[in-house]
Amino acid sequence: MMKPVCWIVGIMIPFLLAACEEKRPLAGGGEPGSLTFKVMNRTGTETVASPSVGQGVRLYVADRRPEMNDCPLYCPQEWRYDLTTGGGAVTYTLSDMLPQWYKMAFICAPQLDGVFPSIEDHDFTHLYIDYSPVLQRKVQQPAEDLAVYRQVMDRWLKAGETALTEDVVLSRLTGRLVIDMGILKDQFEHPVEKIEVRLSDILSRLYLRDEAQG
Repeated sequence: MMKPVCWIVGIMIPFLLAACEEKRPLAGGGEPGSLTFKVMNRTGTETVASPSVGQGVRLYVADRRPEMNDCPLYCPQEWRYDLTTGGGAVTYTLSDMLPQWYKMAFICAPQLDGVFPSIEDHDFTHLYIDYSPVLQRKVQQPAEDLAVYRQVMDRWLKAGETALTEDVVLSRLTGRLVIDMGILKDQFEHPVEKIEVRLSDILSRLYLRDEAQG
């Protein structure tokens, strides 16, 4: 039985972030606190935490700035964290966070140039994932994970709160197209030399906020 497969995102292989700690003061007022996250992926019905090949992980933090009417969610460059630091057990800590409301977007995506948001615009609502570098790939390695995972959440931090730990499960946003043609000799009168699948109007960009309003 032959099952030609046209991969849109690739084999779903989980990932695990390496342990790391970030200490950067964030805007607000009052006694600072900290938040620690353990990050995992959900692939189908499974929640997994294992290294994946070719994946990178980013965290984007934003807050509201009443004085900035044209930027409802402020996300400067220094609040965009690269969590891709190797294998091993995972925790990631944001320290010295002042008490206020935050929006956080965890993104796991292929570690290719141009995929993760890179624009200098500080408006969180303008940040997007660009999947076109993945769609342009001609060859996928067997162990590569070309899927995109995401979790967007809102959190309040109270004054003096420390050692707060939370599991963050990222859901897979992309899928794959599988074409099962059964036994080819039963489907075609003559030997098949080539099977070509053409896909049109494929979406290649996704805003971090898309379908993430809770």
